[in-house]
Amino acid sequence: MGMYKSFFKRIIDFCIALVALIVISPLLLVVTIWLAIANSRSCRTSPTGGGRRGVGGRRGLGAAFFFQERPGKDAKIFKVIKFKTMTDERDANGELLPDEQRLTKVGRFVRSTSIDELPQLINVLKGDMALIGPRPLLVKYLPLYSKEQIDSQGYALPYHTDGRWVVKVGVRFNADTHVPEEWIFKE
Repeated sequence: MGMYKSFFKRIIDFCIALVALIVISPLLLVVTIWLAIANSRSCRTSPTGGGRRGVGGRRGLGAAFFFQERPGKDAKIFKVIKFKTMTDERDANGELLPDEQRLTKVGRFVRSTSIDELPQLINVLKGDMALIGPRPLLVKYLPLYSKEQIDSQGYALPYHTDGRWVVKVGVRFNADTHVPEEWIFKE
């Protein structure tokens, strides 16, 4: 592993993520409050009595963040941070309602503008992710990767930066696991 990948790439990722978080912090604050209010609907309507209670036993705000385990570098599992765009509403049996019923109007906007991805800059600061590289897919796909695919770093496919919302998961997995040799960063 060369000097760039082992040292400079991490410093560059850290600095860019830190500056970006500082610059967009007002936007993050507004979106956090907006989503907490929008997601409070599940606190009021959950048939299982779920939800947060605020001061005096009143229902409180909903969660604004969503955490999910994803495989990172060397298959190390970390919790990716995203804005929560759906409520936790459940049916009478306690099962989550379909996504389209739980997606809030605010959540639809946040997703369509990819603002829901911005909290992942915190993952970049922590060293869980890099700014450029394969998108961490769900943990359930990890057994499908070979050791070489897990070890390959330093490339970005076109959908990593443009069009991720129109590329299906199976296609993304296939693209991430079959990267042409000339796209892999070599020193």
